[in-house]
Parts: sequence; structure tokens; C-alpha cells
Amino acid sequence: MKKNAFIISVILAMTGLLVWSSGCKKDDDTNPDFLIKIDSLVFRDTVNVNDTLFIKFYGTVGPNGCYQFSRFEQVPYQDGDVVNSMKIKVWGKLEDTGNCPDQIVYLDGAEIIVNGFQPGNFNIFVIQPDGSIMNGLVFVTE
Repeated sequence: MKKNAFIISVILAMTGLLVWSSGCKKDDDTNPDFLIKIDSLVFRDTVNVNDTLFIKFYGTVGPNGCYQFSRFEQVPYQDGDVVNSMKIKVWGKLEDTGNCPDQIVYLDGAEIIVNGFQPGNFNIFVIQPDGSIMNGLVFVTE
């Protein structure tokens, strides 16, 4: 009888250890992506319809080395959007390793390439973290 009680105690202890250790896992949502605040854009003010436009983005990604640029996202058109334009979100991510270098991380000219223009004005809209929109204008010639 004591042998059965010992086996049951060991099984309960192992089960408790398994439940306890699985409860200590990090959540996947602890380091979500975030929108980077863009301070400025650099691009040519005039292009030909057959040209390629290079757009460079500048801003602060984060207060320490665990922050980094992640990706650009082109936002789909919605009703009422300017036809000859593009909307962009610039995403960063935080990977807190617990050993983050003490340095501000900047978005120093991360670049996108755009082509396939129509003649006239081409609008660049960048969605900011607070919901405001930064805009730029390029004139496209034939």
C-alpha cells in the first residue's frame, strides 16, 4: 500500500512540475510590432513616368538597442483616397533580450523604391503612430 502511495505522490509531483513549468513561458504578444514616428522623407521632387523613385525615411525607432526597424507596409486603397498615391506604414519591433545597448536607434534612410507612375502629382502618405498623416508630393512628367 505504501508503494502505491509513493507512486501516486511521484506522479502528482511530476504533473505539478509540468503545469508549473508550462505556466512560465513567455507570451508571444509581449513584444508587439509598433509604428515608427517618421520625422522626414527624402526623395526627388520631379520624376519621369518611366523613372524609379527612391524614398528614404528618417525617424527615431527606439530608446535603446533592443528596438529595430522591421518592415514597410503599403496600406490598401480605400474609397476617397487620392488615386495617384501610396500610403505607407513603417513598422519597428522590440526584442528585449535583457541586455539592450544603451543607444538611441534611428531609422537612418531606410528606403523603398517606387515606379509605374501616371503623369501629374504623385502623393506619398505616411501613417504616424498617433493616426496623423505625413505627406510628400512628387510631380511626374511624361
